[in-house]
Amino acid sequence: MGILQSNHMLQQRLQESFDRLGARLRKRVDSQTFLPLLQFVAAGRCVAVVDPLTVISESSINITRDQVVFRPLSEPLRYDYMIIFPRHRPLSQLARMVMNAWREKLSELLNSISANPHVQAISTDEASHEVDSTAKRQAG
Repeated sequence: MGILQSNHMLQQRLQESFDRLGARLRKRVDSQTFLPLLQFVAAGRCVAVVDPLTVISESSINITRDQVVFRPLSEPLRYDYMIIFPRHRPLSQLARMVMNAWREKLSELLNSISANPHVQAISTDEASHEVDSTAKRQAG
């Protein structure tokens, strides 16, 4: 399987899912990002679980020349996109506008592939951080 490096949150969640099922995760290739994994999938070297934005990017730029098919997982595997900002300083109006526009566009893109996005606010002592999460899809 093509996977992200072991310290990546998705890789940890994927390993936990395999462990729960009593399955063995066999690493063939690891990468820091998803797009390079698609080249290995296209060459028939492995399969990979990728994030929804990789599905959207590949359908837009087609770097694998239609050699990769994306299929939903039978069990959703959540993937988080985070908006992070400093605790000690409030967001500027411009930063807030960019954040809201990004969240809206992200939601639109994720809904376009039925990824079932949801937004969750995470509060800290001094700030509220927002996390956009979505169901995973599988490439292979």
